Amino acid sequence: MQKCLGYPRTTTLKAIRKGWVRVNGKRAKGGQRLELGQVVRITNYGLLPAPGLDVSEPLPDSRGVPIQLRHLAEASLRHQDEHLVVSSKPAGVVIHRGSGHDAGWIDAVGLALGTKVTPIGRLDRDTSGLLALSRSRLGARRLFAALKEGRLYRTYQALVQGQPTQQKGRIDLALAKSGEEGEERMQVDPSGAPAATRYKVLAGSRRASLLEVEIETGRTHQIRVHLAAIGHPVLGDPRYGTGASHGLSMDLNLDRLFLHAAKLVLPHPESEKTMTFEDPLPLELERIMTRLGLD
Repeated sequence: MQKCLGYPRTTTLKAIRKGWVRVNGKRAKGGQRLELGQVVRITNYGLLPAPGLDVSEPLPDSRGVPIQLRHLAEASLRHQDEHLVVSSKPAGVVIHRGSGHDAGWIDAVGLALGTKVTPIGRLDRDTSGLLALSRSRLGARRLFAALKEGRLYRTYQALVQGQPTQQKGRIDLALAKSGEEGEERMQVDPSGAPAATRYKVLAGSRRASLLEVEIETGRTHQIRVHLAAIGHPVLGDPRYGTGASHGLSMDLNLDRLFLHAAKLVLPHPESEKTMTFEDPLPLELERIMTRLGLD
């Protein structure tokens, strides 16, 4: 396993220990032997492809990809060229297949385009919005580098319970995982990894507020945990919400996480020209805003 990944031994061991390496959708083990035909994925997208590592894969096939998901992928495309694809992922769809999911968003987009695509950065299953994907080795290498350097970033919109006392602020709270595998939760922990989130109130009332959010670090569930930590959990969040936020979500008939990647900024991998994409709130979230009188 260690030799196959192509990274220095310490980097490989860290990646396996932290669960960044998946074999056929399952978490890899340190002494695991690889077999012909197995698919290895590295799920920490800040980790650049190792020098000399062959990251090519067969073209996606249609097995396990519902026809409705393929149609959604076709309609989601905001930009496509030789190196870069930008799509708008719906809520409820995972990026990668595996771990109980027969199809992922990259499979559906790949089928729509007829080519393999690689996601640059992450979006949680329940988060909707803009996602950059590469369809070439050059695109992947340069976009991953831009992500690591902070030149590729997203701006989110989140509807939270209540109204922050400050119109804008910065949340600087370290985060760490807790719980058993498969049931992990992120929590504020001074000994955890540094994490910082910036927010600005776009519209608000005593019941709920729409925030514009940017992250300075890319920790798992960072936005959801940070906003919950300051007393304003994201509505529709079954994992980090409170009794009050769950009750408000039910009153509003909100049956998904109200977190949407509304803006994406990145340098084109070939021309280096800065590109900006914007994606309006999905209709089901716009309806919630109307119910609250915040539209």
